Amino acid sequence: MLDCTKEEVEKAIADYEAGLQQMPQHRVFLMNKAVSECEIGEYGKADSTYTRLLSIYPGYANGYLGRAQLRMEQHDTVAAMADIDKSISISKNIPGAYVMRAEINMDYNKDFKAALADMDEAIKLEPHFSGYFINRAFMKYNLDDYFGAMADYDYALQLDPTSMAAHFNRGLLRTEVGDNNKAIYDFSYVLRSDPGNMAARYNRALLYSETGQYRDAIADFDAVLETYPDFDAVLFARSECKRKMGDMAGGEQDYNRARELSRENKERQKENENDETLAQGGDGKQAEETRKE
Repeated sequence: MLDCTKEEVEKAIADYEAGLQQMPQHRVFLMNKAVSECEIGEYGKADSTYTRLLSIYPGYANGYLGRAQLRMEQHDTVAAMADIDKSISISKNIPGAYVMRAEINMDYNKDFKAALADMDEAIKLEPHFSGYFINRAFMKYNLDDYFGAMADYDYALQLDPTSMAAHFNRGLLRTEVGDNNKAIYDFSYVLRSDPGNMAARYNRALLYSETGQYRDAIADFDAVLETYPDFDAVLFARSECKRKMGDMAGGEQDYNRARELSRENKERQKENENDETLAQGGDGKQAEETRKE
């Protein structure tokens, strides 16, 4: 149902309901109806449809996986995990189940070892999907296995040489391990396809500055500042590049503007913190003292 309007999804649901009037236990109709209801935010109806589906087909692994997705939409990761575990207990051959469980362990539980084990299983089942290797690389990175992460990014790009996510993330990892020229290559690849990617441009600018390519760095910093004119860190960095190129006046101008913006940002942050304190009932110390009495 990707890229369908709400009206088109509602029409599909009506068609499934019509089919179910003729064949009330049709598994595909029930599954598609539940997925469609979830897609348009009709979570209560989707839950009822999944309950009906699984009462008729209690051994349907994909049914539990679909309901797990519904639970995720409802931000109930505990119930989602229970449904995923049930799905895997029925069938150990659905890579999506391992991927979903890995994402929960990674994003919510911060259990990267468990997430990695699940991604290993997904890759065994579907070894030619580059996205799985990108996900696993991130898990390995968080387990301080930089060599393993790099190997996964490399292999993901063997499978899909045009993957922007693999190039960008490999660029970040190459930057972290000090492989600056190769990191520049990755960010440049991203920017050839997506010139408006300011994260890639900013990272490349920092690398150009690090490797002494100040003119290229300034060109990238200029582009970032066109989109984010109040980005004080960029102005500080550009100031340094200009000074190293002998443009002392331009460097000083950027530096002064960066200091001004930094001061304004700190004042704004302090005001926001004060507003938050007031919204919570005044000074935190006084509130603590009140509770002690």
